[in-house]
Amino acid sequence: MDAGDWPAVSPWGLLATVAGRYGERKPRLLACAWCRHVLDRLPPGRPARGVSRDWLCGVITAAEHVADSPDIPPDVPARLPTADAAAVVSTTPAAQMVGWLTFAPGTFEPALFEEMPALAARVLGSGKAADWYPEFERRQSELNALILELFGPHPDLPQIDPEWRTWNNGDVLNLAKTIYDDHRFDLMPILADALEEAGCADHLMLMHCRGADPHARGCWVVDLILEKM
Repeated sequence: MDAGDWPAVSPWGLLATVAGRYGERKPRLLACAWCRHVLDRLPPGRPARGVSRDWLCGVITAAEHVADSPDIPPDVPARLPTADAAAVVSTTPAAQMVGWLTFAPGTFEPALFEEMPALAARVLGSGKAADWYPEFERRQSELNALILELFGPHPDLPQIDPEWRTWNNGDVLNLAKTIYDDHRFDLMPILADALEEAGCADHLMLMHCRGADPHARGCWVVDLILEKM
């Protein structure tokens, strides 16, 4: 089974196929990655009411901590700011994004993320009715790519040789930790080089690290190295 065998149209259907294997950590990290993805593509202009990039990034960072330490409650305000001069996301989509990021432990269902591509299409699109469906399809494809980034291209992922983690005083492991902790996805090709020098010959793993695919915290290769999967 390869990436072409996954459902191509329904990202929540794709998520439903794999989410149960990894608990709620991966879905929460997917919410974080998708919200960062939307924030990074915002068009110029400010809404009349909404939240700032810094405020929403704070919620995303808190959710990332919760993903790795589920006993820590989400560090987010009970309510969205009522007025923010630096607003970049209007109140309604911001509230929906916060809902994705802060779902209560034990409550995740793939349907929770069903509106992700539609929200991105509304926030990032031109607003013209004729452009709606192409924009929706584009965002749906981007979400599918992020799901594959976190969960992997097929259910039987490559195995990590423990010796790769200790090679050259732990270069592979240290790179993976830096990428994960600091969002240093520019180091992914260097991680591929280190893996290869350590003895990894797995084409799928190396090509993923060197490819132009979107990378996010929870990347399946980094997670395998860090023993998070």
